[in-house]
Amino acid sequence: MGSPVKAREWEKTLKVKCRLCGGARCKRCSESAALAKQDSPVKGLHADWVADCALAMMRPSSRLMNEYKIAEQFHKLNITAVFNLTLPGEHPYCGDGLGISGFPYDPEKDLMAKNIRFYNFGWEDMTTPTLSFMMDIVKVIASVLLTGHHRVAVHCHAGYGRTGIAIACAIIFLHNIPPELAIRLVRRDRPGSVQTAGQVQFVHDFHAYLNAARVVIVDYMAKAL
Repeated sequence: MGSPVKAREWEKTLKVKCRLCGGARCKRCSESAALAKQDSPVKGLHADWVADCALAMMRPSSRLMNEYKIAEQFHKLNITAVFNLTLPGEHPYCGDGLGISGFPYDPEKDLMAKNIRFYNFGWEDMTTPTLSFMMDIVKVIASVLLTGHHRVAVHCHAGYGRTGIAIACAIIFLHNIPPELAIRLVRRDRPGSVQTAGQVQFVHDFHAYLNAARVVIVDYMAKAL
């Protein structure tokens, strides 16, 4: 019989970074951070609805998901898919730490086994992805939202930066609104979102990228007629 799988020993240098976040009492992803948000739509998570269709939230952990029956709460709220924008191994000493999946929860056991879809589109914290990568994300988000009355949950570490720009870009994709308005809507519902000047610029760049893609599609269709 083989030896049991052990949790990975994460790089010790990351302890310093996580200590700045608060470590086990992380200001972004710990139980204490979750419970400090008294008006959260989901008990056990620091979260807010954005445009009543996307739950912007901190990263959950298996312990919190089990203790607060978060999957069951998701079902009651018609949340049918979770989008994880983090990279495996990120912030390993924050909150409840990480499991062998590289995330604080097990996507298969905590979500997929409970009939909640899971998507991982990760990129580095406090940065922006490529425009084509974001297009892939928003297409999948849109496919979920356009199915009945389904909603999505989106998280990074705290649920502000990467989460904010993904939701803003999804709103632009779905409703063709100006980037300034999309950012304002996200910040209204999840104050502090879209954290850096680079992230703000990215939302503007995505709007231009999307418009250029639409022009190409319209031109192609016109020539095909």
